[in-house]
Amino acid sequence: MMPIYIGYDPREARVLEVARWSAFRRTSTPLQIHPLVLKDLEAQGIMKRPMEVRDGRLWCPISEAPMATEFAISRFAVPFMRQGGWAMFCDCDVLFLQDPVKLLDLVDPSYAIMAVKEPPSEA
Repeated sequence: MMPIYIGYDPREARVLEVARWSAFRRTSTPLQIHPLVLKDLEAQGIMKRPMEVRDGRLWCPISEAPMATEFAISRFAVPFMRQGGWAMFCDCDVLFLQDPVKLLDLVDPSYAIMAVKEPPSEA
């Protein structure tokens, strides 16, 4: 069973449901989908990191940088939650058009982590 950790931001809760639905609709094997809800990670003692709102924007006081979503921080909890084996993290605005398990065919065990770069948007 492949675990998929999906970034969650309360402002995008409905988007997360579309991502979850598309993964389950396309998969060939059972999936474990885990939304990364920052307040739940903090309550479980998995992640404790301060977050502020400055001028209406989410802000990380440790890095002194703005964040677009809560999962700008919560994505870093995945290695602590999944110790051993491969897992997938994706933003909540993903739409799976093919079986997400097929991404495991691309895994290169010589790397500890792999990423798919998003193509540049045409503005």
